[in-house]
Amino acid sequence: MDNKYQQISLHIRNEIIALAVDGMKLPSIRELSTHFNVTTITIRKALKVLEEEKLIEVRGTSGTYLTEKARREKNFLNFGLLAYDIFSLGNPYFNRICRGFNSFLEERGAGYLQLLTIPAAGKYRRAGLQRICGMIEKGLVNALAVSIPLHADELELLHDTGAPLVNINRRTKNRFPYVMENPRKGAELLYEAFLKTGAAAPVLLAPVEIPENVILGTDVIHLLTDLLNGGGVCRKRLPVFRMPDEELLPGAGIGYLEKAFAEHPETDCVFAMGDVLIREASRFIHREKRRIPLIAYSDEEPVEDALVIAPPLRKIGRTAAELLLKQIQTGKRDMEETGIELEPYQIKSLSTNKLILIAPCAILS
Repeated sequence: MDNKYQQISLHIRNEIIALAVDGMKLPSIRELSTHFNVTTITIRKALKVLEEEKLIEVRGTSGTYLTEKARREKNFLNFGLLAYDIFSLGNPYFNRICRGFNSFLEERGAGYLQLLTIPAAGKYRRAGLQRICGMIEKGLVNALAVSIPLHADELELLHDTGAPLVNINRRTKNRFPYVMENPRKGAELLYEAFLKTGAAAPVLLAPVEIPENVILGTDVIHLLTDLLNGGGVCRKRLPVFRMPDEELLPGAGIGYLEKAFAEHPETDCVFAMGDVLIREASRFIHREKRRIPLIAYSDEEPVEDALVIAPPLRKIGRTAAELLLKQIQTGKRDMEETGIELEPYQIKSLSTNKLILIAPCAILS
């Protein structure tokens, strides 16, 4: 779900229809356009999706109203997935977790997944969390998965509502049930892939800055660096090139690769993390006709002539949904197994291009 109008239609379905009474009037197209900061054309397309699902009806010049079907559907179980904004679905990492979560609910007819959002800024996020708590207390959200890093007191605020809760943000572990990837296994698989290449002077491309004090989740880069250093690849021979979020545009990665090769002509292997960098690293290597190995950490698509290690993103989503449903069915929020770490796996070999399952996780659902 990459189109803005689809994401807006989902948001309207989740947060407006959740409050539905039959015949309730929606805000005007212009009001919705201002609220979401998009064009009226985008809003019309979003409303068209809901109209085709018979959740809303347009009554001439009178306006747009919710239907009886919308009122009925709000009575199903609603599983909330907490994110920073409604366009989070455009992020490949979040998108795959969301798709895994939703596929589990659909297979079991367990309920609906609704995207809930709070502002990222500390000044406003508390109010956003209190709004989510209000929705839980009104029965509009029956269970909640947290996909963003929250402080312990913020998680406690959500936990105090009494709703089933699971944390799927890979930077945070705490006493609440969590599901995340195993970063150490990911780093080990990347290191094993590097050893197979016989290379000695790799470079590493990463999409964002990873704080030095990060110990969990996104420390795949740090763990990999430690393994390479322990294996005799010193830090000065492992350049780490990072791009800030705002530069994650088509073509941006090419410049970073050119810089890496210009500054380190001895490079004989490339690690790439982040979908934009992976795709552009592959294009750059083929364009320059360099016969060097590319090791990618992503499950977006098998990359041409690359060894791909995949984080179990869809499996994380499915497992989180399963854990929440189990909490609902048993009435117990404090599970015996409070933490689940799923292992990444290798999905493509440099030499054979065959799919290889290394860990007991589902491959690309």
